[in-house]
Amino acid sequence: MARRIERRGYRSVWTNEGIGGKESLVQLGIGLAATETLVFASGVANIWARHAATMPAAATLAEAYPGRFVLGGGVSDRPMVEASGQVFGRPLAAQRDYLERMRESSALTLQPATPFPTLVGALGPKMLDLARDHADGAMPANLPVAHTAHARERLGPGKLLVVGVSAARTRRRRRTGAPGLTGSGVDSWVRHRPPRSRGNRATGDAPARRGAGSGYAPRLPDRPLEIPPQRPAEARCQTSCQEVAAAPSALHPFTIE
Repeated sequence: MARRIERRGYRSVWTNEGIGGKESLVQLGIGLAATETLVFASGVANIWARHAATMPAAATLAEAYPGRFVLGGGVSDRPMVEASGQVFGRPLAAQRDYLERMRESSALTLQPATPFPTLVGALGPKMLDLARDHADGAMPANLPVAHTAHARERLGPGKLLVVGVSAARTRRRRRTGAPGLTGSGVDSWVRHRPPRSRGNRATGDAPARRGAGSGYAPRLPDRPLEIPPQRPAEARCQTSCQEVAAAPSALHPFTIE
């Protein structure tokens, strides 16, 4: 698939990771070895899936394939972490500690001649601040368009901001304006929506909370961007998408703001 994606003219492939699923860095290594120009990125690797001391493996990939690797990491969510037998605790502290331990481990190994970007899966303001101060940028997920401007303001102009655009594949998703935004995504919006959207009577907390955990949200402010339901590989972005990312089971347009 990676070779086919490359032949179609795409420039990057992004994979996500759940605990117990396919290992992110191994997948990326296989894809890098099979292609010549594609950039491969973890979007994002689950920090609970491996100890921070093992993350110099990322530097190994970056050294072998200079300019073609991006490392993204995130705290995932409580149900997945606790199902694996670990304690979720305080996600902000966990992410900060993980980044610090990564740096400590990396200091003991030779670094690639070409540095590779590090991103944080960040939603809320404090996690965005962490991404700004301790990484090269952020990659939010499951949040409406309004969050992008908020995230850019929080990160500042010098950091990467990678945001996804979901392809609307069914009529229902086009009607709801919330493609793929189910339970955890609704909860994310309720917790992390931009401050100026809070208290909006038309789209306040109650409608969003009614959608949490039970399918699509009935209403959400600032609907996610939509793409005509063509074949995803041929979908035309309705905005200024600069990158197109591909996961093993689907293609997702991304834009780097």
